[in-house]
Amino acid sequence: MSVLVDALNSSKKLEINCRSPYRSPNQSCYLDLSYSMDDGASWTSTSILWTVHTWTSFLEMLEKFPFEKYDGYFSHYEETFEWHWVQEEASDRYSIFIFLKGMNSTFKAAPQQLHELAAGLKRDWKLARKAAMPAEKPRSS
Repeated sequence: MSVLVDALNSSKKLEINCRSPYRSPNQSCYLDLSYSMDDGASWTSTSILWTVHTWTSFLEMLEKFPFEKYDGYFSHYEETFEWHWVQEEASDRYSIFIFLKGMNSTFKAAPQQLHELAAGLKRDWKLARKAAMPAEKPRSS
């Protein structure tokens, strides 16, 4: 599980857990998203299902944030999950507006935080895909 923590309010968190229930590398992956504004005392949670193409586009946006290709906006038609961002004046931080199935929130984050989120999500996805793959059968001698 990877976590984005608000740069100005450490009790505000977005947790993203990646599950890959399909065995084909080109099939879908599930994301479980949880949002808390009170250091985990209460959570709002939902799940979304994306194709691997959308997932890798999201990772690319995070890795290269602020990626000019998206011009301050990332969304996809597969699920209601939108990110809109604007740079704060005289700061390296961005205000990131996240819209997800009724979970609407704003996070303050520096690009490095999003790059780290991307690295964590890539690790999580690799582990989830590995767990979904059948174990190799031992070779007979």
